[in-house]
Amino acid sequence: MNVGGVIIDFIAVSSSKNLSIHSIKNPHQVDAHQYSDKVLVGENSAQKTSPKFERAKVLSNKTVNEIYISGTAAILGQNTIHQQEIANQTKTTIQNINNLISSDNLKTNGVSISKNIKAPSYIRIYVKNMEDIPEAKKICDKYYKDVPALYLVSDICRDNLAVEIEGIAEF
Repeated sequence: MNVGGVIIDFIAVSSSKNLSIHSIKNPHQVDAHQYSDKVLVGENSAQKTSPKFERAKVLSNKTVNEIYISGTAAILGQNTIHQQEIANQTKTTIQNINNLISSDNLKTNGVSISKNIKAPSYIRIYVKNMEDIPEAKKICDKYYKDVPALYLVSDICRDNLAVEIEGIAEF
C-alpha cells in the first residue's frame, strides 16, 4: 500500500461431500509455475515447484456456485501485452477474465454450467499509478456495467504491468 502497512485477504475452505473445488486454467495463459526463466525474476537456480497461484477456483455445493478469479493481468502465454499502457492492458485483462469464466472453458476444466456468466459479481482493480485509475474505471464500467468495484493503487506482479483485476462470480 502506498500509505504503509499491508492488507491480507484470504478464504480458506476444504472439499467435502457437500463442497467441490475445481482449479480453472486459462487456455490463453501459461500456468505461472511453468513460466520460463526469461519472465521469472530471481535466481535462475531456483527450483520450480507445484502451483502456488492458480487462475481461478470454482467452489460448488447444492445451492451456491462461485468462481474466485485470481489476480489477472494483460499476459498472453507468459508474455506481458501492451507494456505499461493502461487502456489496452485493462481491455486485455478483461478479455482474459471473460475467457477464464466462459462456459466452454469451465466445461473444459470439469465444471458443468447451465448458464453463461456475463460478468463477475464483484471486482477489485489494482492500478500501479493513481493517475491511471480514471482510464481503468472508464473501461471497467463499459465492460462490467453495474458490477461493484474497488480501485486500489498497488504494486503489480510485474514491472511492465499497469493493472491487475480479481473478482468473484456467481453462477
